[in-house]
Amino acid sequence: MDGEIYPLERVLRCSNQECEAVDWSFRSEDLQAMTFWRRIYALDVISYIAELKYERRMTHDEILEELRSKGIPMSRGNITHELNFVEALARGWHEENLDEIKGRIEECGGYILSVDGTYSYRGKTLYIFRDAVSGTVLYAETAVGDKKEDVKPLFETVLRMFGKPRGVISDMQPSIIAVVEELLPGVKHQLCQYHFLKNVGKGLMDEGYSRLGRAMKAKKVKSRVRRAAARKKRA
Repeated sequence: MDGEIYPLERVLRCSNQECEAVDWSFRSEDLQAMTFWRRIYALDVISYIAELKYERRMTHDEILEELRSKGIPMSRGNITHELNFVEALARGWHEENLDEIKGRIEECGGYILSVDGTYSYRGKTLYIFRDAVSGTVLYAETAVGDKKEDVKPLFETVLRMFGKPRGVISDMQPSIIAVVEELLPGVKHQLCQYHFLKNVGKGLMDEGYSRLGRAMKAKKVKSRVRRAAARKKRA
């Protein structure tokens, strides 16, 4: 995030042919702490992309704008590639710590299942299942489509791992409503406050935001702000 660097790494190997580690390669710990092997973006950049997508819920285009404003060149394909990498890391961490996650849920007397389809790419939607109480991610997987038969296997996996939730929170997607009614009869299911406010705001302010967006684009506000930020950074 502080600028480009060009590291050179010296990979060492033992010269003692009798050593059991003679075929091992010893790489730079400093470089490994900065980024993963064969990746061109440092961990702070990868983490920032994940934050923009999953915490601030930005689109790929909005992420591109944010990164470019900070002088980080990247393409949409790079963003997708890094997000897939983050998801793979999260899945690996989750599998290694599954027993610990289950233990915490049991200590709290159960969990509230929060379901969110975060983004779609090439016809696939990533669904993230969280415990709404602790914020812990319980499961994440893509589904081809958003129909009941697409979403149901994901719910079945979560229920198989963590048991029946005390309640469900979602954006009330029709397929999710149908799955909850079938698999969790009697469990309370309510609309996510974030999605409720977002939908209400869109209905009330969509026209005004559209006019504001067109005016800002006509005045080239974003490019002017980026230039001003660049001048301030140089100063």
